[in-house]
Amino acid sequence: MAKMLANSLNMKSSKKMNTQNDDFWLQYYSQLAEDFRMRHTAIWTEVKHYSWVLSLLLGAGPAVSMGKDTPLPVRDLISIMILPFLGLFMASIAYRIIKRDFEYYSIADARLLYVEQKLGLTKIIELEDKRFEQANSPNFSTKEYIRTNNLSTISAYRLGKIRGLILVNFFVFGIASLCEIVYYTSILIYP
Repeated sequence: MAKMLANSLNMKSSKKMNTQNDDFWLQYYSQLAEDFRMRHTAIWTEVKHYSWVLSLLLGAGPAVSMGKDTPLPVRDLISIMILPFLGLFMASIAYRIIKRDFEYYSIADARLLYVEQKLGLTKIIELEDKRFEQANSPNFSTKEYIRTNNLSTISAYRLGKIRGLILVNFFVFGIASLCEIVYYTSILIYP
């Protein structure tokens, strides 16, 4: 695919490329692209499932307690209070797992960019974007690319990156869990 794209845009090369070497890079590119797509799909699936579970865990307690006209008995409050603890636990697990998956995603992206650079795709003006711009810089390295694109939660959130917004989402779920724990504890202490 990359070879056809380069040929269709009349990419001029200063050296005649070795076709055996090109075939290796194209096969490797195909494997990396599949890995990249798999990681992207996995992240979105995890975000969706963790969000569903957390919404159920944190929404069940208020739904049960608000649906009653009389205050809940202590036995029921203790049972409901388990849900926000589970929510806090799940939010922290989701945050860590998805943050780690974003790191792997960045590594897969850097490897793809490296192979695109080896194939000469980053030199094609019609395809240039922010990724290719970084690859064309004189001091490009995959390690530096990973470091700059795999931002922490706060810096990614400030820059408006979707990664930061997703991770902040699980941070908010954790805060909501803590608020529910405090609320139910206060009801138990001060009925």
